[in-house]
Amino acid sequence: MDARWNISFMNATNILKLDKVQSEHFANAAKRIREIRAREAEQKKLNQTKVLTVIPRYEHSAAAMKTCRATLMNNKPCSSRATCGEFCRRHRLVN
Repeated sequence: MDARWNISFMNATNILKLDKVQSEHFANAAKRIREIRAREAEQKKLNQTKVLTVIPRYEHSAAAMKTCRATLMNNKPCSSRATCGEFCRRHRLVN
């Protein structure tokens, strides 16, 4: 085992007054906790927010929303989105 494991084992034996089997369990648990925390620290470094030094260019590529071609009774155009060809669902042409 490594030096830290030996220190944990000796602390469990001397300070906590545990027997040999319990001290080994304690040292193994402490070692697993250290390994898990080291992995979490690595993940935290990988997932840090990246600071941009250059502002990226943004190109607007979304298509313009098509509106319904129908005219309402008050002579205003319908403001709904054209989902059925050139008309909205309310004004679609039904055969």
